[in-house]
Amino acid sequence: MADNDRQTSRRTTLKLVSGTAVGAAGAGTATATDDGQSAGGADDGSTQLLLRLDDTPARGAPSTEDAKLAAEQSQQPLLNTLGSMTGVTVRQQFWLANAVLVESQANAEAAQTELSALSGVRDVHPNFEVPNPEPVDEQRLVPQDHGQYTYGLDQINAPDVWEQFGTKGEGVSVAVLDTGVDADHPDIDLADDGWAYFDENGDKVDVDPFDPSGHGTHVSGTVAGGAASGLHIGVAPGADLYNAKVLDDGGTWAQIVAGMEWAVEQGVDVINMSLGATGYFDNLIEPVQNATGMGTIVVSSAGNSGQGTSGTPANVYEAFSIGASNPAGDIAGFSSGELVRTEDAWTAWWLTQDWPINYYVPEVSAPGVNVLSAQPNGEYAFFNGTSMASPHTAGATALLLSAAPDLSIEEIKSTFRATARHGDGPEAFQDERYGQGIIDVLSAVTAATDGNVVEGTVTDADGAPVAGTTVVTGFGTEAETASDGSFELYVADGQWDVAVDQFGYQVAAESVDISGGQTVTQDLTLDPGVDVAPLSGQPDVIGQAESFDIAVRVANLDTLTVELTDGSDLSADDLSLSVGGSDLPLGETLELDGLSGEAALTVSVSDSATLGQFGLVHEFDGPGEAITVETGPTEVLEDPDDAAFEIVDWDQTEEIEMGGVLGLYAVVENTGDRTATKNVFWWLGDPEGRDVFPRPARLRGGEQVEIPFPIRIPQAFDRPGAPEQHGWFTEDDSVSTDAEYVGPGYTITDIETPAQVPYGDTLQADVTLLNFGNSGGEHPIQYGIGGSLIGSATADAAPGETTSVSFEFDTTQVVRGAYAQAVTSLYDAETKQIQIGSGGGPPAIIGGTAPQDVDGDGTYEDIDGDGEFTITDVQLLFEHRNDDAVQNNAGAFNFAGSDPDSVTLADIQAQFQKLQEWEE
Repeated sequence: MADNDRQTSRRTTLKLVSGTAVGAAGAGTATATDDGQSAGGADDGSTQLLLRLDDTPARGAPSTEDAKLAAEQSQQPLLNTLGSMTGVTVRQQFWLANAVLVESQANAEAAQTELSALSGVRDVHPNFEVPNPEPVDEQRLVPQDHGQYTYGLDQINAPDVWEQFGTKGEGVSVAVLDTGVDADHPDIDLADDGWAYFDENGDKVDVDPFDPSGHGTHVSGTVAGGAASGLHIGVAPGADLYNAKVLDDGGTWAQIVAGMEWAVEQGVDVINMSLGATGYFDNLIEPVQNATGMGTIVVSSAGNSGQGTSGTPANVYEAFSIGASNPAGDIAGFSSGELVRTEDAWTAWWLTQDWPINYYVPEVSAPGVNVLSAQPNGEYAFFNGTSMASPHTAGATALLLSAAPDLSIEEIKSTFRATARHGDGPEAFQDERYGQGIIDVLSAVTAATDGNVVEGTVTDADGAPVAGTTVVTGFGTEAETASDGSFELYVADGQWDVAVDQFGYQVAAESVDISGGQTVTQDLTLDPGVDVAPLSGQPDVIGQAESFDIAVRVANLDTLTVELTDGSDLSADDLSLSVGGSDLPLGETLELDGLSGEAALTVSVSDSATLGQFGLVHEFDGPGEAITVETGPTEVLEDPDDAAFEIVDWDQTEEIEMGGVLGLYAVVENTGDRTATKNVFWWLGDPEGRDVFPRPARLRGGEQVEIPFPIRIPQAFDRPGAPEQHGWFTEDDSVSTDAEYVGPGYTITDIETPAQVPYGDTLQADVTLLNFGNSGGEHPIQYGIGGSLIGSATADAAPGETTSVSFEFDTTQVVRGAYAQAVTSLYDAETKQIQIGSGGGPPAIIGGTAPQDVDGDGTYEDIDGDGEFTITDVQLLFEHRNDDAVQNNAGAFNFAGSDPDSVTLADIQAQFQKLQEWEE
């Protein structure tokens, strides 16, 4: 989904530019317009169009082989017709959607008109492009003082499933269709044969896994990442992870559907598509429907354009659409959602006729704000977006299927919907913000396995329902009561406590023994009880003639008694107390007649009070057991100073090592008398900029604390030797120092390859690099040709020294022609042209692609330059035999071998004879 308002620091920009160099060389796709569509034009002026056939043979097919065979049989008459047409080339056939990708030499309007009239063709549309998913916001500096799990895993209760059910997704496969993946990341483990890359025509490209964007690596880490850093980032780390790169600078329809076909052929259980275009695009309905029909659930991000919008494929009814929640359990403002009215939104009625009149997007929500996951080159980053929520749900689906492998797709979705937690309570209906609610994978797995249900009603002593209270079980599941006091929750087989600890009531707990999918009714009655929740306590320091409030929330409070603690330096004469205007002498009891609500005990210190410490003991009495609370101590001073947080020591690091963890720290002292809680900030670059990190500290007067702050600085975060400032500040003090970035950095000084290499030979590219950095160290170097990544290597040299890396390429993997070689480091990108096979051939005869010599004999059989020698090429040479581009380059078409200065019918006859031999 094209995420909005991306903010990129100068350092991030540097990394992104260097990371996309290879991809940019081979994108080759038209720029997406605002609605996600593109013109479908090729670089040579020809037009790419998708022909969608009348029937949908894959629907209901029992297997992928049956679906492919049915599509092939359905498409054969059309292929026969296309083969007889001049200037039309079939580029790709699809079976997950009954479609054929063609390239026409006619202009777009003429091609559309001509192809739409063909028998069996229902629709013709461009090979449109879906924009690249970009996170709403990202933070690539990652503090290392984190817990055991990301908040997202905790919010959906994934670790509880690992513990209670002994599964982390084993036996389930998930395919991520995205921008690629860094398969060498310590938290990423791809399945065998779990990688594919498809180009804009839907052709599979034989390259190693790579991800110039980082988006696909982040998504993959959330689905099934490990805990190499000490932090668990993946929901289902035991699942088999597949990854298809279907997005370069955006992804065409052909790329995306080819990736879906590959995933379905691999037999994956779940496809995650954190991508899409805002609006309704009928041409993606069929592949989603057919993937689902073959047993693969399609999980997709709802979009990042806010309320009242949604994106395709998520808004296809058969997809599982996901919104984004934040750490507080609310829904992110950017998260898309709407009520989709089927007839108004979609035009492909033959595909939507079984859909409801209207339906909500999203169906459920999952964590999508400040999500920490993997990045290329072993890094990590925080991203925001529904792109991050979708993989949480895909991973949760893997956990669910691992525990309950026989669930159908509709059962998976309905289980998550039934057990989701809506922010407006258990009676809230599905809406365009939460969907049905935030997923709870523990409840979902429990409901789908043992299936035991504990239901009941929580009432007070008078039989009135108690709404909005939380019922918890010893198993770990919990539920909120509805307005009528009812609740329903799931537990595994066993004996479990069911309890309510509600403010203002005595604890109610019962035990249930349940198994075998039972539904057990267990009502709970809450008796009133005195209760107290402190809202504020005594200050650590106070001056003579000052006062303070001890704020509390109370329930059913009949009496209150307050006394000095043993060992207090002050006497009853030094203090006066009151509650709500009623005096409360120390040691005496104040009648409060069942007081409920907020109350304040005001404590006033006399102007002649003894200097020293005192504490208070409070006894709150009412129904049930009395509650005793001790507050303090408070020290009475004559004239105390306000708190001031000064930085008395800190790391003063003058070298910022990239690719490592900075062990930063600050020692902060409260030089005042009064206690306070304040933030202590570490900053990098600008104390008012983006890279500012607060750490709270609470200090008494004169107290010191050391605040450790380990933070990872990514590789190539800035240029080695670049100056920078960093430091610490509080509202009372600040310190800073000048520093410089330390690390290796490599520029490409030479790419040594021949200008031309014979077709069939192995091309060797020797790359020389200079380490311009200020330290030694390894950096990844990538080599690509014709827009495809060929391989990666590691450069390692001392500062100021050069090193070389080599790459090899089998030239039979491409057709003959001129190609751009691209070499990238994290700081640099260089290209160099190379001719594979004989060069110096004729110019383009039609369109913008020059003819090609397909067999290396010096004549150019492939007239339209599409890499194939077909009857179309013979027809084209015949039609254009008198053109200047042909006659002025007659030697290139001297098939008869008799007259190199002109092209005659004898040459065309010889070309046709050569074609017959070629096809044999």
